Amino acid sequence: MDPVDNPFAPGAGNPPPELAGRDAVRKQMLVCIQRLKKGRAAKSIMLAGLRGVGKTVLLDQMMRDAIGEGGLLAIRIEAPEGRSLPALLAPKLRLALLKLSQIEAAKDYASPFRPSHTGREEVPESHGRAGARTASIGGHCLGAGP
Repeated sequence: MDPVDNPFAPGAGNPPPELAGRDAVRKQMLVCIQRLKKGRAAKSIMLAGLRGVGKTVLLDQMMRDAIGEGGLLAIRIEAPEGRSLPALLAPKLRLALLKLSQIEAAKDYASPFRPSHTGREEVPESHGRAGARTASIGGHCLGAGP
């Protein structure tokens, strides 16, 4: 094949024009996720291959697939040699926990909103205090303290 027209261009994380021949492993990963969401055991998946064959691209796509399943948060951690596992995991897990905490806080904060007789949402008195910063997102008024 002509090297200029060849779609295969190996490189660190360079996505190919098409992720061909990977449907089976992507489906296997989604089955694992669905089993885990139901509290069932699932087999691990290991990707192995030479540099430039698309392992990182496939992992990134599988991460997007997992997030697309809904209700999931995925994190990406690269593990270079010489770094301890806790040093690699701690910052990423902290960010993931903060994100989950923000999602739960938004759910808790939005729960007191109630529809009024006009069909518009009313903000409870405690959420409309003076000096509070507010923003409207999807018909809900969200706020933060002064």
